[in-house]
Amino acid sequence: MSIWLLAIVLLVVCGALGLLVGALRAFFLLFGVILGLTLGSPLGAALKGLIASAGVKNPLWMYLLPPVPAFLIITLVLFGAGFFAHYRVVQMFKMRRSEYDFLTWQDMNRKVGVFVGVAIASVLFLVSCRVIYPMGYLTYQVSTEEAANPAWIKFLSSARHDMKELGLDRAVASMDKTPPAFFQGADILGLIYHNPALQARLANYPYFLSLGQRTEFQEMGADKDYNDLIFGKASVGAFIDHARTQALLNNTEVLNEIKGVDLKDLRTYLETGKSPKYDEEKILGFWTLDKDAVMLRVRKMAPDMKASDLNNLKKSVEALPGVEMLSMLGGKANFKVTAPPAAPVAAVAAPVAAPQPVADPKLTQRYGPLRRGTRPAETATILPAKPVAPAAPPIISASGDGSWKPGDLGGYEVTIPSGDGKTLSFLGKIEDDELILTMDNQTLIFTRN
Repeated sequence: MSIWLLAIVLLVVCGALGLLVGALRAFFLLFGVILGLTLGSPLGAALKGLIASAGVKNPLWMYLLPPVPAFLIITLVLFGAGFFAHYRVVQMFKMRRSEYDFLTWQDMNRKVGVFVGVAIASVLFLVSCRVIYPMGYLTYQVSTEEAANPAWIKFLSSARHDMKELGLDRAVASMDKTPPAFFQGADILGLIYHNPALQARLANYPYFLSLGQRTEFQEMGADKDYNDLIFGKASVGAFIDHARTQALLNNTEVLNEIKGVDLKDLRTYLETGKSPKYDEEKILGFWTLDKDAVMLRVRKMAPDMKASDLNNLKKSVEALPGVEMLSMLGGKANFKVTAPPAAPVAAVAAPVAAPQPVADPKLTQRYGPLRRGTRPAETATILPAKPVAPAAPPIISASGDGSWKPGDLGGYEVTIPSGDGKTLSFLGKIEDDELILTMDNQTLIFTRN
């Protein structure tokens, strides 16, 4: 068991060190260890700039490394002071006491040093457990027995598992000051690592929609080798050492944006596909222009449309390009035209009733109301026109950034870029998984991806 192996190694090494240096120097070392652990974190914060200037950018190392040099400096300084104190005591015995007293003190100093060394081992064991408790939790979540992880990752995972089996984790938890967000993040990483299919769902999480538009993540999605590494459940070491992972870990701007995510809401979304925090804004997400839905809606609105008008409408809809819409937090929207639009077709003309013929008054007076001999009057009466059929949908010809904002009665106001540098303003509403946009009797329908 790894945790027992760690305890035995510390006891043997520290006990032997205490026997070698004696109780006096071991006491100074013990005091240095305790003082270093107490002051390591506050003094380490002052060393972050020095460590960053040395080229360390990885946030994990920036979190773990600063207390280490502070701890070592304090411990070594006090251990050195112990050598000076030991030298003064030895000089006193040699100058003022007999040789028998000196040998007796020296034997006692060595034997007591073993017990002081055991005390040092106990302190270091607790400190090691304090480090293993959070770090091992993370490595255990993202490790498998088949993966060829580095030895230190295997040790952390095994030791953390042993702590849980022995119930030691409950004792260490009382000393642990790791933020809860660390463990929440570890749970999410483990969930994604063991269920690679959830990565597609992760990309659709509303908070990450704008992040996914960054060049770094788009290049990751297009990198086949990197995706094979992720979906193949590669070892944590191989994943961390990959150049793309390192570039991401060294990108402070991206990491700061990731830190703002609501981890509890994210986990719920990954497990259920629903986000309690963002589900009220139903417009958020990826949408694709649905030409068939546009055609079907227009035909429902004008069921008596003439065959010629229907044919023109069909050509107009077919002329629409493929359009993808991404609605993000903050009222941002992005549109991508995936196919060049065809030449626009004239809009459907509204049907107008033909003139109604009327009888000639002279013929009617002489021959009676006969059907023959009638002719169109110079001023014919026009029947009321039928309702105007919906116009053909507008052609979207330019990719670019648009916007959205809440409208009246739960609807939305959506702005779409047009090819002439201007914008088109639509009123939108969501019905089931369809986003229906209307403008001046023109309709576009997007379907949620």
